[in-house]
Amino acid sequence: MAEHPVVGPLFSSHLIEEAVIANLRKWLPGYLTVACEEHGVDEGIAAIKSWGLGSSAERWPEQGFPALLVVGGPARDVEKNGESYRAKWPFEVGIAVRGDIPHKARMHAQVYAAAVRGAILQRRSLGSQLRSADWEGEDPAEGHDDQKRTVAAVSNSFVVFQENVVFWKRGPGSSDGVIPDRWPMVKETHVETEIQDP
Repeated sequence: MAEHPVVGPLFSSHLIEEAVIANLRKWLPGYLTVACEEHGVDEGIAAIKSWGLGSSAERWPEQGFPALLVVGGPARDVEKNGESYRAKWPFEVGIAVRGDIPHKARMHAQVYAAAVRGAILQRRSLGSQLRSADWEGEDPAEGHDDQKRTVAAVSNSFVVFQENVVFWKRGPGSSDGVIPDRWPMVKETHVETEIQDP
């Protein structure tokens, strides 16, 4: 993250969410192979088909299963530390799998969760500055989709401690030449559309 020479850092939690996704895209396949070996899953487990970021674990990515969803939470334990603020940011990594056999779907989701936990805790690189995550727990869930197949999900909860969220003693003496007086021009946009049958 580029830091303004006068204002200083203006940290946003999307940096954590994007770093988690990047970490898992790189390391999860290898950790999943090890987890399958350790748990005797001889048939292997399918690779992640859908990756997503969200504000709620209730809505999974729609591209298909297995699906992985990173859900960021609100800052907590905010404290002033000298001239700056620091805080903890929680996030969850959920895995959902779908299968014909309920106990097998549930077991596959749990094996995925074990691999996620290993990748997040052992590959402790969530962006520049950083940032390592601590594990806070695991929560399983199970249900049925509209095709009478079992959807099993497991969510791991983590928290990241972030220093230097903002420096409260910094900032311009006046706004001349330091703070832009207009919004930046948008040069490129990305739009996703979905066609639904009437």
